[in-house]
Amino acid sequence: MADFNSAFSEYLKALGDGELTIEMIDRLEDAITALNGGKEGFTVEIKGEQFEDIVKSVRDYTDRLSKANGEKTPNVILKLFERKPNDVEGLRECLNTQREILLRVA
Repeated sequence: MADFNSAFSEYLKALGDGELTIEMIDRLEDAITALNGGKEGFTVEIKGEQFEDIVKSVRDYTDRLSKANGEKTPNVILKLFERKPNDVEGLRECLNTQREILLRVA
């Protein structure tokens, strides 16, 4: 959990500073995989509005990054977050989308 918290904090800081890198995305994905043991459908059980705000920030950032690079955010991401805001698969989908965009613009 410590690796996930550290990677997620670094990721969120990078979003705020506009300094997101593929390496940060990879680190966060590795931490998620380690946390859930590679299982699908993993859910983070964090209560309260703070986590929902974080999830919304990640989703919104993905949407803005997509639009800024002339792409459309896949509807699957938005729908997944709406149905299951604590499901880590939505976070993974956002990370994958962000990585693909960063690779294309690099």
